[in-house]
Amino acid sequence: MAKKNSDDTGSAEKGGELGNIVRGQTVPNFEKAAFSLKPGELSGLVETEYGYHILQIENKQEAHTQTFEEVRPQLLAEAQKQAGAESLRKAVEAAHSEISKSPGQAEAIAKKYGLKFFHVNGSASGQTLPELNASEVTSAIFAAPKGTVTNVVNVDAQAKDAFAVIRNIVPARNAEFNEVQAEVLQKYIDSEASRLAQDAAKAAADRARKGETLEAIGKSYGTPVKTSAPFSSEGAAEGIGAATLFPGLFNDKVGDIVGPVSAQTSQFVCKVSERIPADMTQFAKSKDSVVQSLTQQRQTLQQPLFRDTVVNELKRRGKVKINQEAMNRLVGSYQS
Repeated sequence: MAKKNSDDTGSAEKGGELGNIVRGQTVPNFEKAAFSLKPGELSGLVETEYGYHILQIENKQEAHTQTFEEVRPQLLAEAQKQAGAESLRKAVEAAHSEISKSPGQAEAIAKKYGLKFFHVNGSASGQTLPELNASEVTSAIFAAPKGTVTNVVNVDAQAKDAFAVIRNIVPARNAEFNEVQAEVLQKYIDSEASRLAQDAAKAAADRARKGETLEAIGKSYGTPVKTSAPFSSEGAAEGIGAATLFPGLFNDKVGDIVGPVSAQTSQFVCKVSERIPADMTQFAKSKDSVVQSLTQQRQTLQQPLFRDTVVNELKRRGKVKINQEAMNRLVGSYQS
């Protein structure tokens, strides 16, 4: 499932496998969930600044200094990875050099070096490239003249390098209807589907607030009713998403109807079935992670304010001057 659905480029191909982690290696919410689970136990949805995660802990070890034999496979894998990256870099550089001299032979040269080749026809600015969704590459393509080869662009987030041969440039124009008919139809279908789903969810919520059961309402729509495991304000509702999707939820009473809630391109109507008082005996265990999380939030808010204060003070003293003309030219180059 991870290979099929995960957006994490680092672990998806390995089936979500992260290997061993230690405290302090991951962000607070992830670490809190990971180290609170027992071996074999599966977490609910865990939200961090990087997205949503589902964790399963396979094993736990007491902290200790690893022996050479323990880290040998890891060191070997890292050495192989570095050797592979160096070989790929050399192959990309050699292919780029040859293609720059013979652009018409780009596909054959790419095949010679074992590199992937894609022929993209009629691509417009903002469209996604095959297997590569990176603004750096798109910017390089649309800044290059016809008949040239772009520089090699490194996409760190995807661990990929790419360059392009510009075969032709078509001036911007309004598309003919037959060229965009399929796209327009799909956008209309998506828009109508979203509107109908929202209307249905509002109607369902109104029926629920008038006393009709969610089970009866769900049956009339052919939609199953599910019960989420209990979750906290920092947790997530199973099958829906983070608790932050439910503003004011934790002030609601048992039996109150919540929603409609938009999440994961779907609409949800919910009912508060249970309220569990906070267990203050657990506060001491989570105090450090709470303090760390609050500290990070404060730093996130304070850093831009501090930076702006320093810059404004330096401007007042005449130590810093803003070249507005140069900034306008820079902004204009991106807008064009």
